[in-house]
Amino acid sequence: MAEEYIGVKFKVLFRGSKFGETNVRKELVRAAKRVCRFGIKDMRTGNLSIRAKSGGENDFVITPTGVDKSKLEAEDLVLVTGFNERANMVEAVGTRQPSSESLMHLLVYYGFPKVGAIIHAHIPSLLEHADKFETTEEAHPYGTKGLAKEAVRALEKSDLVVLRGHGVIAIGKDLNDCLDTIEKAMASLK
Repeated sequence: MAEEYIGVKFKVLFRGSKFGETNVRKELVRAAKRVCRFGIKDMRTGNLSIRAKSGGENDFVITPTGVDKSKLEAEDLVLVTGFNERANMVEAVGTRQPSSESLMHLLVYYGFPKVGAIIHAHIPSLLEHADKFETTEEAHPYGTKGLAKEAVRALEKSDLVVLRGHGVIAIGKDLNDCLDTIEKAMASLK
């Protein structure tokens, strides 16, 4: 049984409401529409991010929590600029709560400097056939450091990982690379 969503499990320190990254925002919105074709039952789940083109080297633009990806607008996106572990606080710029998986995205960007984009989705066909793909060793609740660390460990072996009992994460140089990886995995099941 899936864990009930209760919202983000961290505080957010907003350092403003407006940021640039116009091209990154457009790319995220386009990719979110493409993710909608993967048979996902609830498009409010999952998240996408792109490493920011300006700012800090691990800053990234991410989808907000709880927003239907088929209705996503560029203004909905959030720039994540850091994480204060002691305070369990994400630092961000925007007007919405960043994805509840922001910590996972942050640790992936820290751990894989060449990764430019991440897609995390709850794709039924891939979850039903988790045994055919690299899978995390343990299940962890969403939005936790445990899940983020498990994802990073498994991503050392594959660009697509099933997060045990949760979803799928794909990494790549850009969102098209992530989408291609997911589509190839889905095609391998036919």
